[in-house]
Amino acid sequence: MKLSASILLIAGLALTGCSSAAPSTDAPAKTEQQASPTAGPLTQENFAERISKAQLKAGSAHVSMAMPDGTGTTEGSIQISEDPSKISGQMTMTLPTGSAEVRIVDGNMYMNMGELSQNKFIDLSQTPMKDQVNASISQMNPEAQLQSFTNAIETFKAEPGTEQIDGVDVTKVTLVLNTQKLLESNVTLKEQAGAVADSLGETMEYVMYIGADDLPRRITTPSVAGGVGLNMDYSAWGEKVSIAAPSADELIDPSVLGM
Repeated sequence: MKLSASILLIAGLALTGCSSAAPSTDAPAKTEQQASPTAGPLTQENFAERISKAQLKAGSAHVSMAMPDGTGTTEGSIQISEDPSKISGQMTMTLPTGSAEVRIVDGNMYMNMGELSQNKFIDLSQTPMKDQVNASISQMNPEAQLQSFTNAIETFKAEPGTEQIDGVDVTKVTLVLNTQKLLESNVTLKEQAGAVADSLGETMEYVMYIGADDLPRRITTPSVAGGVGLNMDYSAWGEKVSIAAPSADELIDPSVLGM
């Protein structure tokens, strides 16, 4: 189902944008207020490592995503682990085709497409999309995601203290990336590489707004899946996230929907 693939891609981008490992159960995660600033400017050489480490310490975040043309919004929370089987997250999306919800629990992804799925969840591990889902989840690691950017950088520009987001001074980091190199290293986008590359051209601009604690507050991306770009805001870093898998009576057999 083409719609399913598009929703999966959108959810994956939201999650990979700030994916991180879960905090240790032996100590509470640092919240935004507890996080301590990291000295020194962000540079092309250190930004990937610093942002990855900051997300690793925080362990969770709230995500708010919108398409600039107003055709879709997404709200949700994430708790990400380096171990794909321990990833969890929940995203509620409003699209021109209707509402949809994606949940990730214990490394499994469930999708509710409203009326299209009879208002029930589909266990995507039981569909032909299984390999695509597993690839998407495996990419939800900040180190892997940011390393793919590092390998594709053509220009890097950091502008500290030029803006505020939610009262937080941020550094605006603008990356001009080689599209082909980026797609070659991103398992989530590989299958749609041709269409994405055609819409983006030889290079693409990816902008991150990073707080003094090295945590992203906003990320903007170019167009994906033949649509427009995405604006993603992140907040509530380090706050507890609890996501439950759909119950048996909330699930529908994918074969009923022709999947």
